[in-house]
Amino acid sequence: MTSSSHISPQRIVFFIAFFGTIWAGIIHQHNIEYIHSIGKKTDHGMVMTADDPSYLAPPENLLRKGVWKDNSEGVSSYIQRPPMIGMINLPFDLIFEHGSMGMQKYVALVLHFFSLFFFGLMGIELL
Repeated sequence: MTSSSHISPQRIVFFIAFFGTIWAGIIHQHNIEYIHSIGKKTDHGMVMTADDPSYLAPPENLLRKGVWKDNSEGVSSYIQRPPMIGMINLPFDLIFEHGSMGMQKYVALVLHFFSLFFFGLMGIELL
């Protein structure tokens, strides 16, 4: 009877991806605390920037007014930003009463995990 203590490369990649994602979450939280310490504004653990209206308003306007656009005037209000962030926010705007702020970081962490995991698996295949 032989006992194998061999850990598969896929399992190693999984643990690297998992702990890399935990590390990314820790770094995010550290950065948010730093931003608070210098007096900058955050909302639900997200940094507020001048670009927020062009990313957050389109899904809110779609729900309220039935049209995908930001709150600016003119034709550019329909195409100000690529729609992916808004499309990520839309389901959370439907689910949560106070909108999607803060949920982006969780989506980003999940995507971070999968990117580390799948790139690690691709690296194994290339070896």
